[in-house]
Amino acid sequence: MTKSNPINIRLETPLLNEVKNLARLLHLPLSAVLNRLITESIKMFQCPGVIFINSPTGRRATISGSGLDVWEVISIYKSYDKKNKKKLLEEYPLTEVQLNAALDYYKLYQDEIDEELRQNEHAEEFLRSSNLVTKFTV
Repeated sequence: MTKSNPINIRLETPLLNEVKNLARLLHLPLSAVLNRLITESIKMFQCPGVIFINSPTGRRATISGSGLDVWEVISIYKSYDKKNKKKLLEEYPLTEVQLNAALDYYKLYQDEIDEELRQNEHAEEFLRSSNLVTKFTV
């Protein structure tokens, strides 16, 4: 776990109340909510076009307007051998700006995205090897 440093910060009362309400809603300490909000804000500032959305598995970095998570775009990009951006853009509902946003995010947060790719690969392997999923033929 990363070491934290206490700081003093003055928030306007309405903003402080919003953050406190969010902390209550999420059942998290105020400091955890502030850390999340600041972290996500910095990431969105560094990578315009990346937003964070809620999902059943937590918060996800997503490409705005695409419905795709950053890790999904990177997975697709890697499947095209990182070379044929034009073909990828023809076959997927992405603009060049959206693809570049995902690539920029990946450059800055490669460990995070690589971990999501690994988790997805493990989930796919589990589903392929389990009897929990019925295989259909058409």
